[in-house]
Amino acid sequence: MTGRDVYRRAAALLGQEERDVAYYEPIALSCLNQMLADCLWQENALCKAFHRAPYHAPPELLSLEDEVPYNERMVSTCFPYRLAALLIAGENRREYSRLSQEYEERIADFEPCRITEMQVSV
Repeated sequence: MTGRDVYRRAAALLGQEERDVAYYEPIALSCLNQMLADCLWQENALCKAFHRAPYHAPPELLSLEDEVPYNERMVSTCFPYRLAALLIAGENRREYSRLSQEYEERIADFEPCRITEMQVSV
C-alpha cells in the first residue's frame, strides 16, 4: 500500500474524493512520516513475532507514491483513520475526536501486550 492509497482512504473517510481535498496533500506526507515514527514500536513487535529484522529508526516516505513499509494489515486498517484525523484537526474537533478514537481502538489490536489493572494489582 502506498502513501497515496492511505491518503485516498483518508479522504474517503472524510466523505471526499482525493481531488476535492488536494489542499491537504502538502501535509499528508509529513503526517504519514510522523505516523511511521509513532507506530515503530508496534511494527517492531510484529517484526519480532514474524522473525523479521526490526527497524532501528522509523523509515521515511519521500513521496506519497512510496510504499508504506509496515505491516499491510496495520497500515490498511489503521493509518487512514489517523491520517484523516490529523488532516482535519484544526477544522472539525468533533470529527477529529471520532476518527482519533477509531484509530486508537484499531491500533490497540497491534499492541504486543496490554497491561490491565488486574495484572498491575497482582
